[in-house]
Amino acid sequence: MSKDKFLVTFIFGVALAAGIFAWVYQYNKSLQVLNWLGPNQAHLVTNAEAVELLEFDEDNSNVLESVQLMQRDWPVSKKTNITNWKGLVHARYMLSVDVSYQWEQPVADDRDTQCAYALRFLPNQPESGSLVIGFDPIRRVAVCGSKIVAMGEMADQLTKYLFETTDH
Repeated sequence: MSKDKFLVTFIFGVALAAGIFAWVYQYNKSLQVLNWLGPNQAHLVTNAEAVELLEFDEDNSNVLESVQLMQRDWPVSKKTNITNWKGLVHARYMLSVDVSYQWEQPVADDRDTQCAYALRFLPNQPESGSLVIGFDPIRRVAVCGSKIVAMGEMADQLTKYLFETTDH
């Protein structure tokens, strides 16, 4: 085999190896999120037709509706459609990848969790069900159903984006 043929074969081999590595990396970067949310719900995070910001009211004074997280009803006092907010695509991506969460960090008893707000992801067909992920910005955790996971600094960034950024 001539040097030229060897070089071309080598380049194709490196390209194939890089392609396989990229595919495996992309596949593995959301496995824990898939286990936490389930495949259909995880798909909603990135592809839901509409996204709503739900703010909870502890004193139940102005309740629009309730959502259930951790087998408790959380009274919604304010509902905002944030589907067209600038930067939402980045927040959705952040919620869909494993590196946004601290999977090994133990989370204390869920009775201590006080969700201040939640994001509701609404599908194209309402009969397929929506996804609600609640957030406790003090404890820096995310809640889906009865499953809680630590978020750390990403919880701070999400809260800052939703409540402190005015350029939406």
